[in-house]
Amino acid sequence: MIVLGIHIGHDASASIVKDGVLSVSVEEERFTRVKHYGGMPIHAINHCLEYMKVKLSDVDSIAYSGHIGDRRFAQLLGLPQDEVFKKIEGIELGALKKVNLFVRETVKKTPQIPDYFHTIPFVDDTEIHYVSHHRGHAASAYYTSGNSERTLVVTADAAGEDGYSLSVSVGTQGNMKTLKSFKTDCSYGYFYGLVTEGLGWWVGDGEGTTMGLAPYGDPSKVPENELLQFMPIFENGEFVKSVDFGRIDGFEYMDTYHWHFHMVDKVKAVIDKYGRENVAAKAQELLEREMLTFLTYWKNETGCNQLAAAGGVFLNVKLNQKIVKNRVFDDLYVYPDAGDSGLSAGAALEVYFKKHSQTKVDRIKDIRLGPSFTDSEIQSILDERKVNYELSCNVCADVAKELHDGKIVAWFQGRAECGPRALGGRSILFDPTKAKNKDIVNKHVKFRQPFRPFCPSMTVESASTYLTDSSRVERYMITAYDVRGEMQETIPAVTHKDGTCRPQMIEKDVNPLFWELLNEYGSLSGVPVLMNTSFNIKGEPIVNCPRDAIKCFYDTGIDVLAIGNFILRKS
Repeated sequence: MIVLGIHIGHDASASIVKDGVLSVSVEEERFTRVKHYGGMPIHAINHCLEYMKVKLSDVDSIAYSGHIGDRRFAQLLGLPQDEVFKKIEGIELGALKKVNLFVRETVKKTPQIPDYFHTIPFVDDTEIHYVSHHRGHAASAYYTSGNSERTLVVTADAAGEDGYSLSVSVGTQGNMKTLKSFKTDCSYGYFYGLVTEGLGWWVGDGEGTTMGLAPYGDPSKVPENELLQFMPIFENGEFVKSVDFGRIDGFEYMDTYHWHFHMVDKVKAVIDKYGRENVAAKAQELLEREMLTFLTYWKNETGCNQLAAAGGVFLNVKLNQKIVKNRVFDDLYVYPDAGDSGLSAGAALEVYFKKHSQTKVDRIKDIRLGPSFTDSEIQSILDERKVNYELSCNVCADVAKELHDGKIVAWFQGRAECGPRALGGRSILFDPTKAKNKDIVNKHVKFRQPFRPFCPSMTVESASTYLTDSSRVERYMITAYDVRGEMQETIPAVTHKDGTCRPQMIEKDVNPLFWELLNEYGSLSGVPVLMNTSFNIKGEPIVNCPRDAIKCFYDTGIDVLAIGNFILRKS
């Protein structure tokens, strides 16, 4: 069975699940080069079909996540809006479908878009299923978690088009039941987004910057009530204090979404009074404390010892570390593409497992699920651009030497990662043993704030040398770890101010090429660890194709580009 997942909205994307396996997943932003692109994922869908070597007629079901009344979904399929409502089968559709019934009467036709957009013409016998926002997040977490025992499934973000910000489910032997959902006046994501806008950053993008700033502040310098007034409070199964976040304006600019809280001036006043770093630190402290209270209650209520999670709030690696360190659960699994771009995968997984109940769910080990390019394709592009390059007989050995010689290397190999982290497919790499290297990359490559941290990639065999607790294999940079005290001076470029790092542990059987590079570099330097950041600059999507890689290489302070088996060097 083949299910095509489509998400239209913030971080539009497409995915394909074949026979229960997530086989391909990619964000539309990688093709349009507009970060957080929110329109129709035409390129992403076409790539999914091409990669799987199938046509739309081979697809058994389309799983859609987005606003059910969004005309763009009908346009994408070349159907009138009222025809979409007739054909769509809702999983937990209920009230949403009723609310939009008026569309059938008032909108008889959907405007057609130009032929040159190459939309995906609907095949009449293909089923269409609607999957609500938080159900999609929950499915992405549970059906990739590998958990066969009773599992608590929690989703948390700012808000979905379904009007919820939190959901709690339980998964058992391949079946998942939603227990409770909470509206946006209980939104932890809104709280953190409000602080993020107050600090001057893009809501839905800059929350990671807020988290990165937090270790530079002292939360005790901000009185509790100054920020607690914006934080929903959960006690004994209910929110005893919700928050009226007031008017929130949303607007589209350059095919993506931006939001503005009308109450943000109240947060700015707190920032002016107590300082940016301290307010970021207090917001982080409150998020960790309140989310831990919420999760602990539901763990006790359900008796589940395993947690699977998704939604943008769970991209907060310090929160995830707090969950692990407090040992509330025996196992924490966060879907690596936890934000809205993961909804196409979640929708496809939900539809597949709803139709094909399986007691065994495999844990995903690799999310390099995007485009790849052959050496012949890469060489053709290099030749067309008349750039000098060298064909390497051993790209790992050659790149390891460049890194050991102090060069910044862009690494473009195999399939692209889905999600926000660079995991050895589209990465920028550097020596982690010199503290100044963090500043060099922030200033000359990423063009961003100097406090922003970088992640270490390391062989899984060496993790115990550098991390205090390496019993969990962290494949996706989704959880922070404490760096051993004696090792903080060994890898200072990837150790954050609070003594933590956000590691990626590489297994030889999962990513043999990247493991070999780390091993080669370790042989030369004695440290099988590399600074790893996404192959892009601030404000742009991660590079997708060779042309993107060449542009980024020549527009930044990167010294070497290793693309397939070809190496480019700057004079």
